[in-house]
Amino acid sequence: MKNRLEYPMWHNIDRKRRKAARKARMTPIEWKDKNKGDTSAVFAGKRGKYVATLKDCSCEDFNINLMRKSPCKHMIRLAMEHNLLIKGKMVSDKDAALYLAEKQDFRELVREGDLLNAICIAKFLNELYTKGSYELKNIEEIKDSYLRFFYITSADGKIAYPIRKRRKNARKTVKIATRRLGKWLLDDENALNAALNCVE
Repeated sequence: MKNRLEYPMWHNIDRKRRKAARKARMTPIEWKDKNKGDTSAVFAGKRGKYVATLKDCSCEDFNINLMRKSPCKHMIRLAMEHNLLIKGKMVSDKDAALYLAEKQDFRELVREGDLLNAICIAKFLNELYTKGSYELKNIEEIKDSYLRFFYITSADGKIAYPIRKRRKNARKTVKIATRRLGKWLLDDENALNAALNCVE
C-alpha cells in the first residue's frame, strides 16, 4: 500500500510542529517495515521513544490532540522523510537523535547503576571538561557507549577532546555521580584511585 497523507488529518498542519519536525534531533533512530505498507519509524523524545506512522503516533501530543485529528511533529517528520511534505531546512543527524534517546538511560545508570561505572564515568567526564583532554588507554570500552557523544579524538586516537556544546550535560552527569560518591573523590587523585581499586 502506497504511503499517502489522508484528509482531514493532514488538512491543517501546525506551523510550530512543522518547524520542530525539521530539527536534527527529530531524525528517525529506527525504521520498521520500510518496504511493507505504511512505514513506521521510531523517534527519540525527552520522555522516551515513540513509534509513528502517517496515521498515528504513540507520543502524548498526538493522543492529547486526537480529537482534532492533527499530526504531531513525529508524523510530520515521517512525511518529510517520505517526500510527502516539503522538507525546507530539514536537518538529518542520527547521532543527535540517539544522544537524546540515550541521555536519560545514561543518567539513570550513573544515579542507580553499578558503582564502578559511576566512578569511571564521572572521572572521565570531569577530567575531559576540566583539563580539556583525556588520555584514552582503551577506546574499545567506550567507543560505542553514551560517552562517545562527549568527545572527539586526536588523529592517532589516543587523546580525547571535549565537545564544547555538551559541557552543560557533562556537568549535570558528573553532579549526579558526585551525589553518590562525594565531590572530594574527584578532587583527590589518590582517593579516586583507591576507590577504583577497592571497587574492582
